[in-house]
Amino acid sequence: SDVCSSDLPKAAVSYLQERGYFPAMERGEGTIYLRLANCPYLEVAQDTQVLCEFDRALVEALFGRPVELQSRIIDDESACAFQIRA
Repeated sequence: SDVCSSDLPKAAVSYLQERGYFPAMERGEGTIYLRLANCPYLEVAQDTQVLCEFDRALVEALFGRPVELQSRIIDDESACAFQIRA
């Protein structure tokens, strides 16, 4: 089934919101763009990039689709951005 038209994205965004990530989601053609405006463990993430990979894997598990990490707060970006193939 098409992940863009299911309730899955809404549930995933709610999960992330409850954990303090401040998520925002946009849908493109065959793609979901997810931005996380807050890193709940920013100080630790600045010391180890393992947490960035953890977040990518978390988003991949929540959406059940391949996820590409496109930007990171620790690199002075305004948000961590992910591209999810629908």
